[in-house]
Formats: sequence, structure tokens, C-alpha cells
Amino acid sequence: MTFKNVLLLNFVILFSLFLFSKNGFSQNYYETSFENLKDSIYYPKIDNFINKGQVDSVLNLANEVYDFYNKKNEPNRALYLFNLCIYFPSGYGLGEKAIPVMQEKLKFLRKNTDTLNVHFGTSIYILAEANIRMFELNTAVPIFNNAISILEKTEGTPALHLAQAYKSAAFLNVYLYNNKRAYKLVKLGLNTFKNVNTDGFTEGKRTQVTYDIAYSYMTFAVLMKQIGQIELSFEYNKRALEVFTSLPTGKENMAVCANNMTDNCLDMKKYDKALKYITVADSIIVSNNFQKKLKTSYISVLSNKGKILMNFEKYAEADIQFRLLKQFMDKEFKAEDPIKADAYILLGKNFSLQNKLDSALYYYSKGSKINPKNREINILLAEIYTKKNNFNKAIQYSKLNYLNYLKAETLKINYIPKADDFSDNYNGYKATYLTATYYYSFYQQNFNPEMLKKSIQFSNLSDSLISRHRDATLIGGDDVVLANEYHDIANVGINASYDAYEIDKDEKYLNYFLKFITQTTAFKLNAEVNQVVGETGSSTEQIQLLQKIRKAENELLALENNPNPKLEKEISQKLFNYKVKAFELSFNLQTNEDNIVSNDLFEEIKYTEIQKNLHDNEALVAYFMSGTELFSILITQNNVKINKLEIGDGFNKLLNNYYKSLKTSSPNLKKYASSMYSYLISPFSEEIKSVKKLVVIPDGKLAQVPFETLVYSQGNKSKYLIEKLAISYNYSVFLWLRSRKLPKETEMLSFVGFAPVFSDNNCELNENSPLRYNNELRGNYSEISSNDNLNPLPFSEKEVIDIQKLFVKAKQKAKIFTKENATEKNLKENIKGYSIVHIATHGYSSKKDPELSGLFLYKNNDKSFKSVTDDGFIYLGEVFTLKLDAELVVLSACKTGAGKITKGEAVIALPRAFLFAGTPNLIASLWKIHDEKTKNLMVNFYKNILKGMAYPEALRQAKLLQIKKRELPIDWSGIVLIGE
Repeated sequence: MTFKNVLLLNFVILFSLFLFSKNGFSQNYYETSFENLKDSIYYPKIDNFINKGQVDSVLNLANEVYDFYNKKNEPNRALYLFNLCIYFPSGYGLGEKAIPVMQEKLKFLRKNTDTLNVHFGTSIYILAEANIRMFELNTAVPIFNNAISILEKTEGTPALHLAQAYKSAAFLNVYLYNNKRAYKLVKLGLNTFKNVNTDGFTEGKRTQVTYDIAYSYMTFAVLMKQIGQIELSFEYNKRALEVFTSLPTGKENMAVCANNMTDNCLDMKKYDKALKYITVADSIIVSNNFQKKLKTSYISVLSNKGKILMNFEKYAEADIQFRLLKQFMDKEFKAEDPIKADAYILLGKNFSLQNKLDSALYYYSKGSKINPKNREINILLAEIYTKKNNFNKAIQYSKLNYLNYLKAETLKINYIPKADDFSDNYNGYKATYLTATYYYSFYQQNFNPEMLKKSIQFSNLSDSLISRHRDATLIGGDDVVLANEYHDIANVGINASYDAYEIDKDEKYLNYFLKFITQTTAFKLNAEVNQVVGETGSSTEQIQLLQKIRKAENELLALENNPNPKLEKEISQKLFNYKVKAFELSFNLQTNEDNIVSNDLFEEIKYTEIQKNLHDNEALVAYFMSGTELFSILITQNNVKINKLEIGDGFNKLLNNYYKSLKTSSPNLKKYASSMYSYLISPFSEEIKSVKKLVVIPDGKLAQVPFETLVYSQGNKSKYLIEKLAISYNYSVFLWLRSRKLPKETEMLSFVGFAPVFSDNNCELNENSPLRYNNELRGNYSEISSNDNLNPLPFSEKEVIDIQKLFVKAKQKAKIFTKENATEKNLKENIKGYSIVHIATHGYSSKKDPELSGLFLYKNNDKSFKSVTDDGFIYLGEVFTLKLDAELVVLSACKTGAGKITKGEAVIALPRAFLFAGTPNLIASLWKIHDEKTKNLMVNFYKNILKGMAYPEALRQAKLLQIKKRELPIDWSGIVLIGE
């Protein structure tokens, strides 16, 4: 008997359902498809033996039946009735007796008959299922492949019979991690079941087909879970649950689906939803006394209940659940059964979270003895040993883990073997990241440079694995979680590279340092933009799908304010189909790549390339914030320097005081701004003496810092940094370099402006509108009026009119849309063909849910034009789907540059969507902006552009004019240039 060493409960649950189904459905499809081959002599006997459960009797009849009709020259009837005799015993514990009978018959048939026959194919199919029930799983795989090949080639194979073969083979391949084959089979099976015309079927047979559709959904869900597509796993489980709920029987299947959805919710860290579904699963199992009937499901329910309690920090209650789990396992499973390791692992995790390391180690060790090849146990043991400062042991276990995931006996640092499992790159990244961490910790203990080099090696390997995973799952992955995890890799890589460079000054460590900073400031956005500009068809298709997905998500957002259940269901299905198609594309991209792939999967940027693309007297500075250190790198045409500063609560307090004093125009601003300068710019004071333009790549909370306001001393005077140099920002070094390399299409300037003003035809706001949160709006004119309408922005109209006049005077193309003409439809249809797009309106920024951020315009007045998203509000997700030719987009609205700050992805806000849509330069605001003063700054900015100034200098000069007029920093510093 051969068990796969790695047993996930989802597989065990699926396996138990498969066994529980016996061969009933398979036999029924086969039997009812060939009614004409039933006879009056043997069929009643066969049917009687089966109904009475007389397994031996029906098996003993098999050869007699075959011989009788074969001698009568009726080979099809002979083999059909033989198969009916074999189906039942092979599924009811007589595999050892049934398999030799089948093998002997197959041997005879190969010599004496035409083997391209549905009944011969069925015999092989039964043999495969018999081997499954004997737990000879690997033996069953080639037998199934042979059976399916024959059934597919044979004319007249009933669709349902073939679908059943696909379904059974798919289950087996999922269980054995043969994911590529499993995906093909489960897809074929599901589509075949769904396309069957059930007209004329009995009620029982229709129910049977519906059951198999649901089971196929559930198999799909397990497969998606296995390869890391948790959202799709949840959706397939949800569909399975809906179908099973509609059936008259099968509550056990409902319990399994609800439990699997709990598992998905735990993976997505949606603990409240997890609690909802585990309650459903538990109530079904307990009320129907299914504990023994669904052993593995009940085990998973107990596990998930404990996990939920752990995440709610109810450790004592979680411990009770895990001990109940252990008691049940002790009673129902043999001592050496590998699945019993799970109870010890969960008990250990619970103690680890409470920092009771010795207790955790005790349970992990017991789990490891029961199942030493469990994929999770080595990671957990490594984590415990590193907490106990035993880094040698931690490295030992983490190496075992990544070799397991990468399917390798030894590891070549410069190359990665192709992953058999779609999720192995992701899991391999985790293992190699931990190894890099342990080596660095080891180095900090003994300052052995070899440990440092090993840490860098494994950081680079981890970088390659997670980058490959990101690029293959460009759609469907959790952007924020993945970026956050990459930030942790970068933390190790940057620390190790910095220390290595300090030791021997080798420039390769400067480039490692730069590589990690480059990706961690916009990890997912870098990949998306890289795919957009890529020339390969697969990349283009991925991006098109991403745009369709975002469009559908935008439509669902819009329907929240205008409910339409029928349309919502239609769009939800369309969204699901897009995500499935996106997964399939990603899956094919990964599984079709070369057997050996170089680690250099993402274009690595060397500092010399940055230097070549810098202008005279220009510098680029990039930052990285860990919990305790602030790292930075400054690059000029002739110099490169990296720096490290210890930070902590003191710096965070300074940052908060600085930001608060800036927003409140406190007299203490210059004091705090001077201290900020000492952290952020002073380390490079010598290198920037002759610099006139600074490109800033911020990280974390620094993304909300306008460097223009940092204060330095010149003689006895304190000056703002903007008085010394022009400043622009970007999300990453990669994005800056890409924009710097983009060819300029034309030197001609053209302008299109939009200013809805909201003074005549005000847009009505419903109860759920974001604009009810009035502190998110543009300037002093942004208060919500009592009738829930948008208040007017009179200077926004004057803003675009004055700018248009400047362009007309300079004989440049210019067009504006104001008041009720500034509709969402007009904006979407008129932004192409202009080098500058200017939008002066109310804006909304959500830190909690960035997808709700956007810009307000008017709804379209043309009743013949119908669009779900034509609701007068352009969501962030809608911007991703725009097609832009603009060299510059100006978002003259409140907080358009503000949003959710996430580790590894910087700020998730409107500008990143415009960058994706095609514009290399944005002007956005970091906070509420004053209507009139913003108008003045914008008009002066455009005057400078029309004089031939570059964007950074044009904005700088406009701000210097406001400083000269003694206007407060809050009125000019929050409007920043991103890109250039």
C-alpha cells in the first residue's frame, strides 16, 4: 500500500468522498447507456446479487457470463455483462480478488479481440478504480490514461461514461500532485457533464449528473487550493455548495464544502467569514452524526475551529479543540498513520504563538517522528530553533524544506529546476527566504563573512522564486500580501548586501542592494508595467484579462449604489470566467517553460545604468524602511553611496510631529523639517552639492513626505530644500528608468481639461457615496452641503479656462469641458490625442479600501448611452482600463496621491493606475488642497511649461512664487510630481 507522504486534509476529504461514492455512479452511467445489451438470463442474477450485497457471488459469475455470450458470438454483450459483475466487487473490498480476474481477461482480450472498444476501455477503467481502492495510486495512473485514451478514440462512447472517467482520473491526479494532467482532466469532465442533454432522463439520473457537476467543482476547488489560487478555490467550493444544497440528499457534501470554504477564508485571513462557514460545517456533521462517516472532514472541522480561535488569540479554547482533535485521531487511526502528525503540529503552533517555545518544540518533534516528510514541519522546526538562537539547527531544517519543494537532492544556487507543482516556486521562496534569514542571524552572532555571502545567495534565490511566482500569477494573486512578503526578503537582502559592501567594497554588493530596493518599493506594479510594455503575446493577453477583470470589478462596485440583482449575477459570472481564463493562461505559462531556468528572471538594474540615464546635475535617491533601520542609496552621474541609519520610536515620533506641524502650519515646522533633513538628505550632503534636480523613491510612510519642505541651513538662514533644487518622485527605480527611456512622441504640446465645478447641475449623492466623508475633498469649498450635493469649486473652472487661454496664446491645441459637459463619458472619450490631461474636481481617497478611491465628474446626459459604470465617479480600478497617450496627467483634486501605504508596494492610490494606463508623469496631491490657491499654482505651472521648462523645474518655480508670496507650505508642498 503506497500513501503519498504529504497528506493535506483536503485531499483526504476528497478521497473519502470518492471511496464513499463506491462505484455506483460509474456503473449506473455505463449500465443505463447500454440497455440493449442486458439479457433475461444473467442480468436479473447480477442485479439480484448486487442489491443483496452478495459481492463474492457476483464476482464468481463474471467469467461464466463472459464465456456464455462469447461462445454465442456476442462479444459486446459478453464483456458488458462481465464488466457489470466486476464493477461492484472492485468497489466493495474485493479488489484483491477482482484485479486478477480483470487482468486475466484483459490479457485474453488483447490477444483475441479488437481492443478499440468501449467495453474493453471500460474494463481497463474498472481496473484503475480497483487499484485506487487498493491504495495502489501510482499504479492506477497509467491504467487510467490507457482507459481514457481508448474511450476517447472509440466511436460511440457515451458522453456521461467518458465524463465519469475524466472525473475519477482527475481526482487521482490531484491527489498525486500531477497538477497539469489533473487540470486538463477535471476541466474536460466538468464541461462534458455540463454539456450533456438531460432531456428524457429520469429524475434519479438527472440528480446523478448534477451531483457529478458539484463533485467536479469540488475537485477543481481542491486543485486550486493546492496550487495557491485561494480565491478561485473559494469560488469553486461556493458553486459546489450551491449545487449540493439543491439536491435532495448529500448533506455530507455540504459539510465538506462549507469546511473547505472555511479553509479558504483562513488562507485569505478572513476570520469572521471562516467562523460563519465552520459553524455550518460543524452543525451538519454533529446533527447528522457524521463524525465517523466523514472522519477526515470532522478532523478538518476541529482543526479549523482551533485555527480560528488561535487567530482570535483565544489560545486556551484553541488548545481544547486541538486536544479533542488528538483524542479523535487516537481513537480512529492507527498510531503510525501520517495524518496524526497534524494534531501535534497544531498543538505546537498554538504554543509557539504564545512564545512557549519548549512546549512547541516538544509537539513539533512528535509530529516529525510520525510524518518526517510533512512539508510544513521543517519550516516550523526551523522557526522554533531560530527563536531559540540555534541558527545551525534552523538552517538544517530550512534546507530540508526547500529541497523538498524544489524537488531536488542538492541545490545549485545559480539555477532553479522547473517546479512540478504550480505552487512550488512560492513555497520554495518561503523556504529559501528563511534560510537567508538564518544565515544572516548566524553572521550577526559570529561575524563570519561566509555566513553573509550565504545569506545574499539565498536572498537572491528567494527573490528569483517569488518573482517567478508573481509573473506567472500576475492575475489572481494577493497583491498586498505578496508585496509585503517581498519586503521581508528585501530586508534580509539589503542588510546583508550593505554589510558585505562595508567589508570589502565590491560593487556587486551595491547592485544587489539596488536590486532589492528597486523591487520592494512597487513589487507588483513593476511586474504589471513590465508586462504592459512587453512584446510577447502571452503578456499582452494577461494584461487584457487584467483590464477585463478590473472593468467587471468596477461594474460591481458601481452596482453597490444602484442594486440590480440580475445584472450583478451576470457580471459576477463574467468576472469568475475572466479569472478562470487568467489562471489558465498563467498555468500554461509556468508549466510550458524550459526545464532549467536561470535565476535572472527579472531585469536587474545596475547602478551604472542609472548613471547613464541621469541628466547633468541630477541625482536619484531611494529609501528602504525596516522596523529599526533606514537604508538609502544615492546615485549621481559620478557617484554612488549607500547609507544606513538606526531608527526607532524616536524617528517615528519625529515623522509624526513633522507631518502634523506641516498639516497645521505650526511654527515648529522648520525645527521638525530640519531634523527630517538630517535623516534623509544630510548623509549625502557632499554628493548633492552641485545637484539641481533630485528624484526621490520613497518607502513606507516616507511616501507621504513632501521633500520640498525639508529644511537645511545656508549660512545663518534656514531654507526649504525646494529653494535649492527641483524634486520629483516615483514608485520605484524600475518605473523611473522605464519612463526615462520612453521616446518622446512629439515636441508639440496639447491640453485637455475637465472641471465639473458642480455649481449649476449638482451631482446628487446617495447614502453610500464616498463624498459624505467631507474631510477627503478639495479645499475650502469642499464641505458637503445639507442636501447631500457636491458643493461648487468655482476656481476649478477658472483654472482650466485660464490654462486654455495660455495654450491658445502659445498657438497650441487646447480643449476644455466644464460644468455639465465634464462628464465621465466625455473624459473617457477625449483623453486620447492630448499630451496633457488636466482634471480639476472633487476627489476621494480611501486608505482602508483603495479601490473605492476616485474622481467625481458628471453623469452622462445622453439617455441612449448606457454603461453600468457611467455613474459620475471614476474608480481607481476604472483608471487601469483607460488608454492614455498623455505625457502628463494633472489630478487637481484632493488627496489624489494619498492612499493605503503597504510594505513592498508603496502607496496604493490613483497615480499608480494612471502609470499603468500609459502616462509616465503625474501631478497629484498628498492632502486637501485649497481651491483658489491651487488654481494659482496650476496656472503658473503651465506658464513655465510653455516657456520650455521641464516639469520638475516648472513646478518648482510655481511653488517658489507662492513661497515669495508668503503662502503656507500646506498650500503648495502637497502638490507633487510623480514620474519624469
